[in-house]
Amino acid sequence: MGTGLCGVDCRSPARPGCLYCFSALFHRGNRDHRDENVIHPTKAFYYPHEPVLISIKGRFHATIWHLSDIVAEMDGIDQLEWTPPPTAKRGYAVHIQQRQEQTWTAFDVLDHWTDAPRYGYLFDFSPGREKCDLRWLVAHHINALQFYDWLYRHDTPFPPQTDYLDPLNRPLSLITVRTLIEAAHHHHMAAMPYTAIYAASPDFAAQHPDWGFYDVDGKLYDFAAGFLKIMNLDSGWRDHFVNECKRILCELPFDGIHVDQYGEPRYGFNQAGEPVNLPRHITLTLKALRHIMADDKVLLFNLVHNHPLEEMGDAPLDFLYCELWEPQTTLGDLARVAKLNRKVSGGTSPVIAAYISPDNEETIKLAQCVIAASGAYHLAHGENGLFLCDPYFPKAQPVSQELAVYLKRIADFQVAYGELLTFAEPCSLDVKADVWCISRRWDKGLVISLLNADPLLRWTQGLETPARRQNISVGLKIQEPVSAVWCISPDQEMPPQQLDYRIKDGYIDLIVPQLDYWTLIYTE
Repeated sequence: MGTGLCGVDCRSPARPGCLYCFSALFHRGNRDHRDENVIHPTKAFYYPHEPVLISIKGRFHATIWHLSDIVAEMDGIDQLEWTPPPTAKRGYAVHIQQRQEQTWTAFDVLDHWTDAPRYGYLFDFSPGREKCDLRWLVAHHINALQFYDWLYRHDTPFPPQTDYLDPLNRPLSLITVRTLIEAAHHHHMAAMPYTAIYAASPDFAAQHPDWGFYDVDGKLYDFAAGFLKIMNLDSGWRDHFVNECKRILCELPFDGIHVDQYGEPRYGFNQAGEPVNLPRHITLTLKALRHIMADDKVLLFNLVHNHPLEEMGDAPLDFLYCELWEPQTTLGDLARVAKLNRKVSGGTSPVIAAYISPDNEETIKLAQCVIAASGAYHLAHGENGLFLCDPYFPKAQPVSQELAVYLKRIADFQVAYGELLTFAEPCSLDVKADVWCISRRWDKGLVISLLNADPLLRWTQGLETPARRQNISVGLKIQEPVSAVWCISPDQEMPPQQLDYRIKDGYIDLIVPQLDYWTLIYTE
């Protein structure tokens, strides 16, 4: 993300930080906060014609829903197996009943993971890593993993030997990297290696002063108090970086390249003092990188502050990935950026990194709801059940059991109802309601998300639990026939409920019985 091997926040020059903070963080131990008893599919998603498998201990009765329709029911022992229709971009909810216990999960059918990117992360590549079990991530339907800080050096990512030390003397192993790539692929998860588009070690930069990126005083830009130096993308560095990425893909079975930047600087000069158009040369570098990649490989770039978005319409990216900071810190900003980035990318579903402390549980719930309702995905879930709350991924933290349950519901909801969220297009509708509404259009009608929050609230602050709303009157302007209106919410685990409505003066009038955080209504 916005920081590399050290945890310094590069966007705050007043905070030089400690270059050796990693050691204390990493050696807190490989904490495991997963619930091994969660029932979930064996894959992050399924390809058309592929059977769905769900391991369930003991006898069970299962009901599979596609939106409001029951498409399968079955009794079984230990394992559910069912082959869904081959239609891609379709999600399903699964209800499991075992005696007095019941649980829900979900799965979807996709042609490719980038159709509905659900991005996660790993950061532990130590030799002899004991646990390479990714089932907790599968339970949250994560279908791609950023391999964060797996590299040997920023300027020379691929290591010279199997076991190696990174710049902070952290022991890493190619065997562990390969094992985790294999484990990801087993569950239909893509493996994406972290790289930094312009970062180099001081020694490397000293050997190539003509490749450096300089400030107005002719000083080489650096990052994290000199830990790394910033290189000029309009120099020989570009070919060097592209060739290093090519080697990564030749040596390891990664599924593409994840390219990072640090957000600052945005402007600078070459060694001769001539100005460099950094946004343009970011795009040219990405184009050069795309040129050497196979067609089935994925290319991503981190838009820190959502910058330089204006250049990304011409960049060969598979979807847009951004990292938000001041001043884009309201819940409304999350929705706005999701809509804007989808438009700029030609309709692909974006991923948003917005770092929120696990102490702010209500903020997390509301932010997750807003991002999902906007057809985007919140980068949050990763290594050992931790929640991402900082640009330096090893600072990820556990969440409470109560929040973990809600996050699992959101994860299931976003997959089961992808047709109404990820694959529905943003639109402007005439909606009469005294709550925040986000509108979308799906293949068979309209989608309205009712959110129990003010869009001006800040996701950077601790928010209060919203007061439950009941019997909310909603009026929706329509221009096409409506045969049914349905209501669903991640706040309650249940299938869609049909709502009564009346049509008057070109509006559908209805009552939404309850709103805690997020309630979604859709028409057919």
